[in-house]
Order: sequence, then structure tokens, then C-alpha cells
Amino acid sequence: MKRGAVSLVLAHNHPNGHVQPSEKDKTLTRAIVLAADTVGLRVLAHLIISPGATRC
Repeated sequence: MKRGAVSLVLAHNHPNGHVQPSEKDKTLTRAIVLAADTVGLRVLAHLIISPGATRC
């Protein structure tokens, strides 16, 4: 934000090979989206990266 950011992209890995978001992933993403919104940031995507696959 010091540099004028207006958006962000979240990313994390699932080393187990599954790229389907867990309920914890969904809950955390919603919380981050709400927190980001309160400071004027927009979450553009949340990537889940796994060996052989990526989900956006």
C-alpha cells in the first residue's frame, strides 16, 4: 500500500496434489477479501498450486 497497490493475488500450495479448495481455504479467502476491502484493496484471485495442476 505504501507503493500505491490497489489489488492483490493470493497463492498457496497443496502438496497433496489436490487443487480443490478446502472449507478452511474458502473461509480464509473470504476473511482476507473482507480485510483487504476495509483498507481499499481488491483481491483479484486466489491460486492453489499443486504438483501438476493450478486452480484459480
